[in-house]
Amino acid sequence: MGNHIEKWEDVPLEKYRRQTFRLQRRIFSSSKRGDQKSMHSLQQLLIGSFAARCVAVETVAEVNAGKDTAGVDGKHSLTDPQKLRLARELSLAQEISPVRRVWIEKPGSVEKRPLGIPTLQDRALQALIAHALEPQWEARFSGGMFGFRKGRSCHDAIGLIRSSIQFNPKWVLDADIEKFFDRVNHEALLEKLNTFPVLRATIRRLLKSGVLEDAILTLSVKGTPQGGVLSPLLANVVLCGLEETIKSESQKWILDDGKKPKREPVVAIYADDFVVLHERREVIERTRELIANWLKPMGLTLHPEKTKIVHTLEEHAEKAGFDFLGHHIQQFRTGKHAVKACFKQIYTHISPSKKAIKRAYQRAAGIIDEMISGPGGTKAAGRQSAEEILIYRLNRLIRGWSNYFQHANSKRAYSRLDHLVWWKLWRSLIRRHRNIGRREIVEKFFNGGHPWQFNCPSNGPQGKATLIHFADTAIARHFSVRKEKSFYDGDWPYWATRRGSYPALPDGSARLLKRQHGRCAKCGSPFELTDRFEIVLQSHRGPTGTFPRKALVHVRCVSAN
Repeated sequence: MGNHIEKWEDVPLEKYRRQTFRLQRRIFSSSKRGDQKSMHSLQQLLIGSFAARCVAVETVAEVNAGKDTAGVDGKHSLTDPQKLRLARELSLAQEISPVRRVWIEKPGSVEKRPLGIPTLQDRALQALIAHALEPQWEARFSGGMFGFRKGRSCHDAIGLIRSSIQFNPKWVLDADIEKFFDRVNHEALLEKLNTFPVLRATIRRLLKSGVLEDAILTLSVKGTPQGGVLSPLLANVVLCGLEETIKSESQKWILDDGKKPKREPVVAIYADDFVVLHERREVIERTRELIANWLKPMGLTLHPEKTKIVHTLEEHAEKAGFDFLGHHIQQFRTGKHAVKACFKQIYTHISPSKKAIKRAYQRAAGIIDEMISGPGGTKAAGRQSAEEILIYRLNRLIRGWSNYFQHANSKRAYSRLDHLVWWKLWRSLIRRHRNIGRREIVEKFFNGGHPWQFNCPSNGPQGKATLIHFADTAIARHFSVRKEKSFYDGDWPYWATRRGSYPALPDGSARLLKRQHGRCAKCGSPFELTDRFEIVLQSHRGPTGTFPRKALVHVRCVSAN
């Protein structure tokens, strides 16, 4: 129970994370082989484990982005003694508080998205439940589900779409579920979870805890409030089985030409957005009806306006191409002697969508207006000048946005945004500094034009802060995750090589494995699941000479010496 631990600083979190992950791997294995009794026993063991409860508290109080957001109790954060006390008291039988309603702007829409913010205590409980349920459902999720899953990302979904259309243009069902998180049927969801009674009752209480807005409590009769730690997992549980149903049913259809479809549809699901791709429009139309009927028992429907059928190459009732996860995906015909990489004179172009570019510029312009063009003008904070704060905020935006789109055809979008942001800065500075000439503005803020960069003096090690460019980000190929792989399958050579970290390995070993591309530094052969390894020092030749560097090698290679 951790009674010997008196301070939160003394909690061996790294050790506890490894212990929790070992239990999760056993839950995954039990679920994979269909041993429900063993799986439920292991889940109860994990929920009762002090190590898992400490990891859950760490997740919501130190790791998650919303760790400083208060629930209905007004608590924004936890002190170290409170973290330790919560880890000891966390229980499925604890009292559940209502969630606090917060409205945030929805990108590209005048509507606002409702968030439900639980208390820190309830968030810790949700994290603990998620740790127990996630490996169970990871064994059941299909390879086409990418949202809110460890080891998978938006780029993997885009990679799946690219690989499915680059050799053959396809029809696309660009689907969106209407008010997905607000309309899920509680009883249908609990029935699908099919977990042991105590956990089922706790999840029911979490779902029906109610919403507090402007001192008015509203009972929850349906939906899973966005903002909770458990909601993303429950959303995936709702859609689990959709891809298998589409593929199995499509093979039974007899099309208008009297033949069955030659290939199964390709499905890529990310939360409530998903696409279905196939060569035949008839298959896509039938798939749309199938999905609508499949969603009805869960209380869900397809959005009538946002759901449409398009083609990746040809323009029909709708324009060719579609937007998915901020990317615009479209194919073009090329000439006989095209230089671009194409197949059968068809070029696949995946780039940032117009909406994504517009939102990025609006965010950058908003920062500039706030810091320069606002009624108060630029304001310093502590030792930082106002220009330095502006550069810091813009650099965060530019670096994050450009890194997200670095795997697409983004150079044109990067250059466009650099141009727009520069002009916005130039016009704002001219309006703000009417008492000096433009040449003085160039000398003061743009390095005298040699090179032409927005910068200012800084207390940092370089002596000045410089605004980076979108176009500074190099375009890099993304290697999609294997569809059959799961983060809990224990394949440490694959996941450590891919991510540079894996809970079953020390961080240092995982980083070395990624740097060595999964191969032994001695013999050059790839590491296998059953291999043992050691860290040794090897001579490395650098630009300034030879120096020792750590390397990962097989144990057999060490003993061979």
